[in-house]
Amino acid sequence: MRRGRPPQIGETQAAARNRGYGLPASFFLFRISWSRPVFNHHPKKPMYDHILLCTHGSPGARKAEDYVFGKLLSHAPAAGVTVLTIIDRDWTLMTGDDWLNTSRTRNTFLEYVDDQLGREIAADWQRIRKSHSSAAGARFMKVVGHIEETIVAAALQEECDLIVVGGRRNKPRRLTSVTMEPGLAARLRNEKLHPLLPVPLLVVGG
Repeated sequence: MRRGRPPQIGETQAAARNRGYGLPASFFLFRISWSRPVFNHHPKKPMYDHILLCTHGSPGARKAEDYVFGKLLSHAPAAGVTVLTIIDRDWTLMTGDDWLNTSRTRNTFLEYVDDQLGREIAADWQRIRKSHSSAAGARFMKVVGHIEETIVAAALQEECDLIVVGGRRNKPRRLTSVTMEPGLAARLRNEKLHPLLPVPLLVVGG
């Protein structure tokens, strides 16, 4: 057998035989391929970059606050949070009583309610900041509007990828009962909100 350089990977049997090696055909049925290992240098992207937290101070809403600032942000500390408090537009229509028939009395009443709600919301936001250190960088928004449409509009405006709300409670709320439980009277209607949702909705149970 002639001596020379060893056969090359992928070389045909005829070419090797011409050089005098006469290697079996099975040697040439395989090709050896080399590849460098691929390392992923990018950490896994969190499922959410910006959270819309809808709260109005009720016990159910406070559970949603605890979940966002206590749990969700622990998994994604760089995520942004927008705290949204909605004043239902329908409360401005509560002017059917006789003593509100004059425009002056009606306007005075509406200004009083608006001021009172503003004070309560400001106090509620301060409570959130004191209760959760991770809320220091959150943005707080107060909007007058219809609840479902306002949630959707805020989520789109703030470019949120997750909406968090508290679970529904059966107890009466402010302006609907003499039991002055924290929170506004209006309730979120799921059947109206769900078809409008631009991003996932997380409901934190009561």
